Amino acid sequence: AIRARGTVEPVFVDRLEGVGTTLAGQVQEDDVVAPDRDLGKEEAGDEVARQAEAVGEGIGYLPERLRPHEVEPRQGRAILRSEPREMRGREYHEVELKDGREAEVTRHRYNAGEPGRERIPQHYSHETLERLTDDLDRALRPEE
Repeated sequence: AIRARGTVEPVFVDRLEGVGTTLAGQVQEDDVVAPDRDLGKEEAGDEVARQAEAVGEGIGYLPERLRPHEVEPRQGRAILRSEPREMRGREYHEVELKDGREAEVTRHRYNAGEPGRERIPQHYSHETLERLTDDLDRALRPEE
């Protein structure tokens, strides 16, 4: 997980190369809102709706644009996925926003005729990975 304010928790790095990083797991922004800030359900719902909009509008440099797939303010949860018309084959990004405090970015592949989907490694340049975590950090911070 990558935490706000420069603290880094383990991320599942598959390969670290001169120009890029392959993540076997997820990019996760955890506890980006101040840890002592406890959001009520209604406030978390408002935050997650705002955050979904900010992520969809602010992160346009991944292979596919992200669009809200599910926004559930009552549960404080939202899922954004790659724009279907821009998907590369059967692969797509997914960003799950949780309780106004956390974002998890994963990449998946679905296989026609088979149930479910499989999580696949993500390949980012070092610059893109840094930009992605910074943009998630900004999106998850409360509006002032």
